[in-house]
Amino acid sequence: MRYRAYLITFMLMAVVLTTAWGDDGSTSDLKKHKRENVFNSLSKMMPTTYLYKSMFHHSGPKPGPDPEPEPKPKADIHLHVVPHSHTDAGWIETIDWYYERKVKGIFDNIVAELYQDSDMTFVWADTNFLHQWYESQGEKVQKKFDKIVKRGQIEFVGGGWVQNDESLSDLKSIINQMNFGLQYLQETFGAKPKVGWQIDPFGYNHFMPSVFQQLGYDYLVLNRIGDSHKEEFKADSSMDFWLESAEMGEDSSKILTHVLPRHYEPENFDSLIDSIPCARDSDEEKKEFVKNFYEKYVEEQEKGFPTKHHLLLMGKDFGFNQQNGELRKIKYMNEVITKYSYEALGVQINANFSLPSAYFDNVKESKKLRKKNLDFLNYDERLVYLHPNEDENLFDYWVGYYATRPHLKKMINQAFNNFRSMEILVTSCKYMKKFDKALEDKYFIIEKYLSYLLHHDAITGTSRKGTIDDYYSKVDKAEALIEEMMGILNQILI
Repeated sequence: MRYRAYLITFMLMAVVLTTAWGDDGSTSDLKKHKRENVFNSLSKMMPTTYLYKSMFHHSGPKPGPDPEPEPKPKADIHLHVVPHSHTDAGWIETIDWYYERKVKGIFDNIVAELYQDSDMTFVWADTNFLHQWYESQGEKVQKKFDKIVKRGQIEFVGGGWVQNDESLSDLKSIINQMNFGLQYLQETFGAKPKVGWQIDPFGYNHFMPSVFQQLGYDYLVLNRIGDSHKEEFKADSSMDFWLESAEMGEDSSKILTHVLPRHYEPENFDSLIDSIPCARDSDEEKKEFVKNFYEKYVEEQEKGFPTKHHLLLMGKDFGFNQQNGELRKIKYMNEVITKYSYEALGVQINANFSLPSAYFDNVKESKKLRKKNLDFLNYDERLVYLHPNEDENLFDYWVGYYATRPHLKKMINQAFNNFRSMEILVTSCKYMKKFDKALEDKYFIIEKYLSYLLHHDAITGTSRKGTIDDYYSKVDKAEALIEEMMGILNQILI
């Protein structure tokens, strides 16, 4: 029957064409009149819908009702994936040991990866290792690094010479070491960090938001605020907030602050990298990865943060120092999460390489952000393993570093006092234009040694003995240079 319908249809169409147009294809008024009559007759003989369906649709069972549309995602989650490496200026090992065994490899790897792939990003915080590496490179490598910076793939955050301690260091010393690092970034790369980055100091002083604001920062990332605070902030979805302090004054702006939900290293970072699917894995395996990833790294942030933008640091202590393609694996992880999240979870997660400033730019307009005016110096942790048979709500306070290695603390403070006395003479010589290149070089070395001593594992005494001995050595070298400089400057000014 279907084929007979086709045959009738084509015969009628032939009649239409022959009658309406004629053999020569002309379309005179008479022909047009005949064409209209034929189409009218054809419409009466065979409805247009039947004509269309006969030509283009197979016969079959009558269609049922339209299927229900697929439900829309519950929410869009924008996952800002930020690779980083936390590089302590001394801790278990000395500064030089870390540079030779770890940091050089980190820079070699990230420069090679980012230069080849402009989608990749990376964050660098402390200026001391950057200075040591960059100044030791040839012109070719420096140009590669410069290009990566200009393309916006590397964001300098923090920017001080080190991530300074905030509980034992005085304000003038902190500003000195911050300016020391920031000046190098400005002079070398034309860079001015927007994001303060204090992710490892043990607690935070109430004056630091004011310091960051007055140094030109727009945003601040913290971590060790104490478990009691973190639990409170997670409960009321205020892990992003406007941080104020009394030093800012009522009329000054606040600084938008993000608190890391756990630590600066995702739980079991190496295992996470190893578990990322590869292209040949099945769709089901990829969906299973997305489910596990969501439960472990995203679900908690859904509860603790006020917007649908989430910051995920990917890195660890001296991470990315091996040539194992971690950044390429993270890129594929982002693709898998973005492609399979809705099928696996019913929630669309858009995962992309990002930078802290991009994250904050997306969060800052939220009306859900709260204001907080407090400090976080009472740093506590819920260390259940220290007292497993006691109350689970018991917190342990970090107070030992206030008193440990008192002699080192005393020497560091004395060195900074002598440095400030020397600065008076330096200012006078500069005013008289008698401060030459040799004196500039000595001054730089003194600032470098003293800035190392404000690191959060230096003045606190929270390093191993070999590293503590290295800090003592830097105090001694700084003091010797200060004494030498004072003698030279006095001779110039007499």
